[in-house]
Amino acid sequence: MFKCSFCGKEFENALDRANCEIECDKEIKVKAERQKQEKLRKQQQERKDEVTKAYNEYIETCNKAKEKYLAIRSKYDNDYNNGYYFDTWDLNTDCFGRVIADIVSKL
Repeated sequence: MFKCSFCGKEFENALDRANCEIECDKEIKVKAERQKQEKLRKQQQERKDEVTKAYNEYIETCNKAKEKYLAIRSKYDNDYNNGYYFDTWDLNTDCFGRVIADIVSKL
């Protein structure tokens, strides 16, 4: 009696046992590859979620900073400008506009 070293089945001759061991080995390798691919997919999804979370935090921070800037700017204009407008403070050319343009260009 010959016994497969992978699954433990018993065979009458060595050739059948060898064929079984070849098949068992293939199945083990396929299963290991599936597990490896699944692990990689899971890691990729975790990293993607991490990047998305960081991006959303970044956008929220930018929005809060922009709101603060607009409030300070409005108060400054009301207190000191008397209708005079500084073109250098135009929102289309400010830091936020450049940041958003940079983000959009990288998408």
